[in-house]
Amino acid sequence: MNLIDKKIKVGPKKSFVENLLVIEGITRSGKFLLANILSGLEEIEPSQYSGLLEQIPFLASFGLIEKQTAKQLIRCEVDMRCYEMLIGRNLNYRLSDKSSIYKIPNYKKLVARSRNSNIEDMISQFKKEKPYSPFILHESMSLIEIYFETFPKMKCISIQRNPIDLAYSWYKRGLGRRWGEDPLLLQIPFMKENYKGKFPWFAIGWEDLYLNLDEANRAVLSVKALIEKAQESYTQLTKETKKQILVIRYENLVSNSKGEIENLSNFLGKKTSPEMKKILTQEDLPKIGQAAKKKEKLKEMKAVVNKEYLDELLRLS
Repeated sequence: MNLIDKKIKVGPKKSFVENLLVIEGITRSGKFLLANILSGLEEIEPSQYSGLLEQIPFLASFGLIEKQTAKQLIRCEVDMRCYEMLIGRNLNYRLSDKSSIYKIPNYKKLVARSRNSNIEDMISQFKKEKPYSPFILHESMSLIEIYFETFPKMKCISIQRNPIDLAYSWYKRGLGRRWGEDPLLLQIPFMKENYKGKFPWFAIGWEDLYLNLDEANRAVLSVKALIEKAQESYTQLTKETKKQILVIRYENLVSNSKGEIENLSNFLGKKTSPEMKKILTQEDLPKIGQAAKKKEKLKEMKAVVNKEYLDELLRLS
């Protein structure tokens, strides 16, 4: 059914969540590790993942969803997910998952919440405490503006990792061939008339090249494109918005864990809980001796990737 009255527009929904926290980074950059570390700070809700929150912004950026509609869809998705987390619905009990509630030191509190029948009291307490509600988003810095427009008080932690490590991981995970082919990738692909094959949103503009590359070179150029798009987007943000973003490096997080935790604590204004020590032990942090592994990855990539493309990625390093 089409709206006959053109004056009718999508209106803004009143938000349930006030303090949205986005954990952003390119796929395989360490976001779930970061999320588990954040659970060692006080007044942080469990981190969540929603594929819709990643896909709505790029569909809106290409004009496939009207922007005001996209913003309200984002707001509804965040509010619904956080409400369900608050009352204990859809908790992840899978032991081996990085997002399992058993990875959270105070998971018993979450289980107890799920048994509480007084939902109104829980909502009242949530609004009083105003905890951060974290969401993990893949490669979203290039589209970050729509999140800030929807949640002006939002904070973002962007985790970056050595591009060679990222490209190597993408190659090994098959991310150079799975778009549109693997039903479990759960990402919306694009296609081009008279072309065989599908491609991701970040390949639009160089899709002809993407479709004619093998998976190793696709992985390298995909990581390069995402880094460059993120850099361009970040530079266009206002100074005030940039203050709401903390950029950290994966390498620093795993080698100087205590120092980075202090940075996270200061950025969010949240104290470290006594359980943080347990989390560091659980995640086997800090780690040392990563240099040798990087050399082996680079050597393997040199054997399968076009030298020109690899050199471009090395420059970004």
